[in-house]
Amino acid sequence: YYEWMPVRQPDVNDTFKIFRRFTWGDLADLNMLDTRLYDRDKQINYTQLIPVNDSLLLDSTRNMLGPAQINWLKNNLSNSSAKWQILGQQVMMAPLVMPAGIFGPTPVVVNSDQWDGYPYDRQKLYNHIVNNNIQNVVVLTGDIHTAWANDLPLPGYDTAHRQNSAGVEFVC
Repeated sequence: YYEWMPVRQPDVNDTFKIFRRFTWGDLADLNMLDTRLYDRDKQINYTQLIPVNDSLLLDSTRNMLGPAQINWLKNNLSNSSAKWQILGQQVMMAPLVMPAGIFGPTPVVVNSDQWDGYPYDRQKLYNHIVNNNIQNVVVLTGDIHTAWANDLPLPGYDTAHRQNSAGVEFVC
């Protein structure tokens, strides 16, 4: 695997761990996450549209990153002196929810395989960013085969003025 993939093994004692960090002085920290395998709970059946109020979707014990990786990320973000906090990862972080009335009376999550399937973990990350006044957060995402530019909206997000977000996301 490591011979043929553009991934380096950061910990020889944990062969499943691929999350790691790159630093460019005080300009940027790039935290490369594993949002596919490492300590991630199995996604809900993502071939179906799932109501945003589904109890399994809202289960606070389900993890996208798992305790070790989220704590590592929070520590990196809190202790960085770099201007830009960049997160590289595999699945879209911004919400992609169809509003009520399109597929029924309740808004639905379009793809529970991305961060929408783990809203509690996403909110933990957003809360950490906001509560620690972490600025200039940029999420770089791949593995969706489309291109997007998103704000990462917080409660009370102002769509007209694009205010009140945890950061921005570029999906490529």
